[in-house]
Amino acid sequence: MILNIKIINDQATLSLDNQEKIKWQDNRDLSEKLLVKIDRLLNRNKLSLADISKVNFKGENCGFMAEKTGKIMTAVLNELSHC
Repeated sequence: MILNIKIINDQATLSLDNQEKIKWQDNRDLSEKLLVKIDRLLNRNKLSLADISKVNFKGENCGFMAEKTGKIMTAVLNELSHC
């Protein structure tokens, strides 16, 4: 299963294999919300992080910190999926 994190302008989207999605507008506190939203998406689909084989990130026209947060979160989750 692939988890996609996309932040375009102030619209954040999480999706699993580009199907099940959670979308929200976000201008602040992305790091606090991202893990909660990922957990909610996984729980809703009866999945755990162990079921995620890869995490992708795409950021366009988003703020510096939003892009850095997305990239760091992606790197950490990808590292965890290989443990």
